Amino acid sequence: MEQSYRFGFHRFWSVLLVSVLVGLATVAGLILLIIPGIYIGIRLAVSIEALVVEGRKGTQAMARSWELVGGHWWHAFGTLVVAGLLTGLVNALITAPFGGTSWFVQAVVAAVATVVTLPYGVLVGVLLYLDLRARKESLTMEALRADLQASAA
Repeated sequence: MEQSYRFGFHRFWSVLLVSVLVGLATVAGLILLIIPGIYIGIRLAVSIEALVVEGRKGTQAMARSWELVGGHWWHAFGTLVVAGLLTGLVNALITAPFGGTSWFVQAVVAAVATVVTLPYGVLVGVLLYLDLRARKESLTMEALRADLQASAA
């Protein structure tokens, strides 16, 4: 477990930086028009996964996501829309019965709903990343193992 914490903490600032950069790029696209923001957000959707699995930093992780999603934009878009709808539905089912209660109870229930749905969202992102790599590069278990070992070093 200690090794997992070291792995995560070692990448914390990189993950934060890439998250902020992806958010800014997406918001910039949304400000221009809605469609460019959606397009940019989908193209950059697996940036964090590229950072963690392949050990890429900052804009390299974003460029890797852009490359992986290229040619498979509609597939990535559909996957993320379905995952978002399912997550939203589960969140609504968990939080709806507590709509008329105090803000504190609503906040606690919203936190519980997030704890329930967040792992699913992360899993979808990882599986989408692996799927895109398999489609683009004929990803093998050996190549994935090598990437993970190199990233952990």
